Amino acid sequence: MIKKLQKRIAFTLAGILMLIMLGLQLFFYISNYYYYAEYQKQLMEQIADGYINVDAGGNRSESIEGTREDYMADDWYLPIWVFQAGEDGGLTVTQKSSGVMQDDEKVLGTAQKILNLDKSEGIYKRNWYLHKDNVLVMMNDADTIIYYEQQAAIILISGVVGFAVIIICSLLIARWLVKPAARAFEQQKQFISDASHELKTPLAVIGANAQHLKSEIGGNKWLDYILEENVRMGKLLKELLTLAKVENTSLPEAKEKVNLSRIVTGALLPFESIAFEKEIEFWIDIQEDVFIKGEEEHLKQAVIILLDNAFAHVSEHGEIRAKLGKKGKWASVSISNTGLEIPKEEQKKIFQRFYRIDKGRNRAENRYGLGLPIASGIAGRHKGRIEVSSENGQTVFTIFLPVYR
Repeated sequence: MIKKLQKRIAFTLAGILMLIMLGLQLFFYISNYYYYAEYQKQLMEQIADGYINVDAGGNRSESIEGTREDYMADDWYLPIWVFQAGEDGGLTVTQKSSGVMQDDEKVLGTAQKILNLDKSEGIYKRNWYLHKDNVLVMMNDADTIIYYEQQAAIILISGVVGFAVIIICSLLIARWLVKPAARAFEQQKQFISDASHELKTPLAVIGANAQHLKSEIGGNKWLDYILEENVRMGKLLKELLTLAKVENTSLPEAKEKVNLSRIVTGALLPFESIAFEKEIEFWIDIQEDVFIKGEEEHLKQAVIILLDNAFAHVSEHGEIRAKLGKKGKWASVSISNTGLEIPKEEQKKIFQRFYRIDKGRNRAENRYGLGLPIASGIAGRHKGRIEVSSENGQTVFTIFLPVYR
């Protein structure tokens, strides 16, 4: 739980920082590019309208703003061509700046391709162009366009590198932020474990004394209540101790190779007689020789918890199916039963400690909402997971475990 919280904080923080960083970079890049593109467009429009003559020794006539400035040939630092389109679709160079080095034939070929694009303005092979009426203005601005392409590449690379750096920093920050929660969670688990151990002895003494007293004075409803509650508390303490054990991350991981097929089969056998007594159809499908690394006792307990849960909630004369299979790197144990569906909003909550959907019924059956958290903890301890689906009158719990390799 703490690791999930840590990852959630880290990726949320990283996502926010990345959005801010990329947002600012893109804002400045796009705004700068847009301003420059608009400037070039206005310049080409004035050339197309005849307000500016780009020929060597040419000048600017009355401008759109009503001013008049002379632009000699040396002022044009970019190669610029002005073409006139004829009725036959041919192009003629009418103006060109003094810095032009390319031959007219090659330039005319490029201009003809621009006309075929059927677009009034844009960039073609690092040439700005504007097609207005029968006039085509083309401006070779390769250096600037290459600059913007390089800037875009730099933003992309810095985004990738920045994301990696931000992820590392976010993980470190998240680890620091969840330390108090992790410490409190560990203290809570330790308290449950210690309290359960401490309560075992007095609970056993109470049970023994009550049994001895019953043998001396005979039947008594008050003693029966004491013994009944003693049994209930004993079961609760046992489940709390099991939960504390499977959630104890300080214990070494299980490395023993075990036969999951044999474990599941052994867990299923006692329930066949229960199914017969309740007139429930009990279907078993076990794939042979499925091996995993794990603790046999805990794995068997997880399967028993799911089976016990299925028999507790199966519909009258319903059906329960138990299946073990292997696909790729994962083995799966699924237990399904017919009956009432688990609402979608409840499906995640049922793996929380002490959570019970039908509290009255579960209390009457001595169920405390610890079975599924224990099964989930066992799956997690074996680097697996547990999933639930409930639809069309059927509920399926599936434990996924990595196979032994």
